[in-house]
Amino acid sequence: MSHDLQAAWAASEISHIFTHNQDTISQGYGSQGGWSFYASREGRREWPIADGVIIAENRTVQPLKIALEYKRPNEGLHGILTALGQSMAYLEKGFNGSVIIIPKEYESHRTPGEHLNRVLQRTAPSVPVSIYTYSEPDTTTATPFRNKLSCVREIRLMENTAQTETANTYVKTLWAHLREGSSDPDAFFRYAQVAKRLTGNEADYHFPNLPDELVAAVSRISADADPYKYLSYTVGDNFLDTTWRIFWFTYIFNETTLPIYTIENGYYVLNTAATKIKKSDGTGYKLMNVGRSDSPKNKAVEGLNNGTMTKNEAWEFYAKKMRARAHSYREDIDSGLAGIGFLTDDGRLTDLGYRFVDACERTGNPNGGIALDIFGSAILQNGQLGAFLYYIYKLSEQKFKSNPLAFATANARGAYTFNQNEYKTWLEECFYNELYIIRKVSARGGVSRQPFQAELAILRSLEYIKSFRVGVGLEINWPKVQESMNYFAGL
Repeated sequence: MSHDLQAAWAASEISHIFTHNQDTISQGYGSQGGWSFYASREGRREWPIADGVIIAENRTVQPLKIALEYKRPNEGLHGILTALGQSMAYLEKGFNGSVIIIPKEYESHRTPGEHLNRVLQRTAPSVPVSIYTYSEPDTTTATPFRNKLSCVREIRLMENTAQTETANTYVKTLWAHLREGSSDPDAFFRYAQVAKRLTGNEADYHFPNLPDELVAAVSRISADADPYKYLSYTVGDNFLDTTWRIFWFTYIFNETTLPIYTIENGYYVLNTAATKIKKSDGTGYKLMNVGRSDSPKNKAVEGLNNGTMTKNEAWEFYAKKMRARAHSYREDIDSGLAGIGFLTDDGRLTDLGYRFVDACERTGNPNGGIALDIFGSAILQNGQLGAFLYYIYKLSEQKFKSNPLAFATANARGAYTFNQNEYKTWLEECFYNELYIIRKVSARGGVSRQPFQAELAILRSLEYIKSFRVGVGLEINWPKVQESMNYFAGL
């Protein structure tokens, strides 16, 4: 099992332990008995990078972030001193505390946890660093470290006056932020390609001429706003903003896609031009802000033709919607790229990011071949979707072992159908209440999105999962998953 997968197990178990011992570790800070803990990950990958993040939430204080440092036996005794240094660096980075998790013993040292504790007691007795040791995890269960961790040094929750923006950025799941409809290989490729080629001089790139009506609409909305920055939801000229602005106006909104309509015989005709981003399934190019009855362009043209919108109102409506879409799409793209290990915190490409872009440029096809192998492998490993699949498999295995017909309903002829929505809701509750790897939220009343909608859609597009089956639950294509895991190991 990989280091990252084992670290995910450990983060889940630490969240469980903290939940059941919260009054001991909070010691009066915040509302006693009111803490919620769950395992997460850093939203940005600025060194030093924690192996996991435990989020502690309480209605009386701001969320606290605890970095996790996990060491495997093969890292040797020197690894425990590395863990100590990294745990201190996480505090300087702005985390509220650190948790070190190391093997219970090594061949050359019987009590490494106690040794680390003595070092801390003599040098920095008040630092919020906790130490846990572990025995061999039980990989037959969904909670491999349940009852396998021993606390050597408790942690005390407290504020950290060194809080930084970096330490405050985290995603609300143990795996990377990915979104169906946004996290397409071609979108990731084109953004990363801009980052690769950008020399820092934005003037080297051609920006489309904006329709006069759109420029006027922006000036009415915000008199002093730069229309390109407003419409791309950027404020500055740093590398991240510049990369996004070039990507946005090159591949998403350009001379072809920017106009809302053409006028024919006094009638407004919808502009249905597609973006320059290929669909993942190879069926053409993606549409954005157009194509559905509730899309901004469709609604604007409908309003113009039926007289419920003036031209000014239509362009202002469109400008606001375009800006909002830029904001949400940017969050999906750059956080997704960072989450799977293609981007550094400042927006530059990692070595893996360069490999992905180079593979795409050589073949011209991010949706197949080596490029897709790198993309899928990075999602499973760096993005921790491999851990996501592991948890689903183990939870399902336990469930159907005791009740093979769980979530199944028989019809009049005795044939069974599988209720996948009920099954996914059950999985979500297990992720909340047993594994502590998802943020606890209120019921989803009125919300149309199904649990794990994005994750399952992306995994299905990569052929890592199939359908749902009675007595099995989610069918996972383990040979394909293992092939990708092995491919990643060779990068």
